[in-house]
Amino acid sequence: MKSQSWSLLSLLAASMIVSVTNPANGESTVSSQKTFFCQADETMPTTLAKASNGENIAIFNWNREVFPPGTDLEAICTSVSEKLENYVTSEDNLPNLSSLSFKTTQLDHIPAICVTDTEKNCNLVLLTLDPVEEPLETANLVLNSILNPQIQEQQAASSERGVQSTFYTVKIWHLLGL
Repeated sequence: MKSQSWSLLSLLAASMIVSVTNPANGESTVSSQKTFFCQADETMPTTLAKASNGENIAIFNWNREVFPPGTDLEAICTSVSEKLENYVTSEDNLPNLSSLSFKTTQLDHIPAICVTDTEKNCNLVLLTLDPVEEPLETANLVLNSILNPQIQEQQAASSERGVQSTFYTVKIWHLLGL
């Protein structure tokens, strides 16, 4: 069963569409002032969050097995890291931001992974995938594959149009030691 899930995931991920922008110099930069950033090594790029004690905590592991060959995972990592950084530092979000939820959803039958502060809304789209017959199932498989298992402890589900949507709530300030 597990190999079938990975085969399905690989097939579905092969049709991903991700809009990203590359940094001007094509390299990841790490700023000590940023909370979220991308760090790439030989094995895989990772979206990290810097805790108050200086520890880097993996949020998303951009596993090459989940994406089609040739996908620029570092560009995806950089784009998602920048989106998260902008989201958590937005003055509009700061007063109400005690936790983040990474949620799967569908937008016009397109599977998506987003950030939300409630189980029903999608405040910021992080990734979109190609349209498929089962968009929520596809998004659920991708999110479960890239989200760091150590922060998947607070998994919940909501029902969208009769199909379960997965979301993980992360108490972001607690995780970062703030």
